[in-house]
Amino acid sequence: MRVRKLLLFLLTAAFCLLPSAFCQPVRITQKLEGLVHGMLYVPASVAENVTRVELYVNGVKYAEGRGRSVVMPVNLGDYIRRLRIRVVGYDAQNNVVGQDEMVVNDPQPPFRVHLQSSGGMLSAAIVKPPELGITGADFFIGEEKIGTAPGEPYQIAFDASKFPHAVYARVVVHASGGEEANDVLFFGTNPSERVDVTLQQVPLSVVGSDRPPRLEELTLLDDGKPRKIEALVPASDEPLHVILLIDYSESMIEEMPVVKAAAKQFAQALLRPTDRIAVVGFNQTLFWLSPFTNDFNAAARAVDSVKPGGET
Repeated sequence: MRVRKLLLFLLTAAFCLLPSAFCQPVRITQKLEGLVHGMLYVPASVAENVTRVELYVNGVKYAEGRGRSVVMPVNLGDYIRRLRIRVVGYDAQNNVVGQDEMVVNDPQPPFRVHLQSSGGMLSAAIVKPPELGITGADFFIGEEKIGTAPGEPYQIAFDASKFPHAVYARVVVHASGGEEANDVLFFGTNPSERVDVTLQQVPLSVVGSDRPPRLEELTLLDDGKPRKIEALVPASDEPLHVILLIDYSESMIEEMPVVKAAAKQFAQALLRPTDRIAVVGFNQTLFWLSPFTNDFNAAARAVDSVKPGGET
């Protein structure tokens, strides 16, 4: 009898854990930290009412998939650059059910929260720097507070019948340093926000000419269909986001003064008001020395902050 009770308890406990894992309608199940390049695989799990997911890279749709568990590959290439990866789930009526996101190749990811509702449960998908601690999440229906989630999973159950005229729910997430992140979720057919990106940048190189191309001289085809080109922007006018990679291994002890001087000169010559530079060091591992900044002094201090050591 005790064995049966124990087995029943373990089965019940395991079953009770399942809603916690899946009450968030859309969840990126593995969020990477540090530097990423090459092929990035984005795994996501979704709730039962999600029939389709779309993956966005820096606000532009990149791929879509179907199923309760999907893995979508993103070819980042060999260049290390900051990317915001967002997965959005839709139901059979093409309504947004939920979303989750992560930011890669950024030493200071943003602190954001997305409020989602599924099966009588409000849940908060939080994006934050790894070192930022969360002290709790307050949930509201309208302006009435219904509870606080002190730790993961950041969720709370609610009875919709008690709020028949509720227009929206909101969440306030508190960080250990005093920061706050907020989000609002509108119920039913009330207005909500959705942003569709219809303008994409297409890099173009032209050789064998002594002048820049003119707009009327170019034709852009998308799957065989002509598309309107809104403007030609010279590459020299685009802001740069540069990562300065420095070898801090022990073999660089003698060369380091020259390397540091060259790095400082490079940063000083490069930076314009619209440009940003980040400093990354490596020996056995990669490590951020500074976030993206246009402050030359900050970049110079970052270069000087580490002494060589370890193997490459």
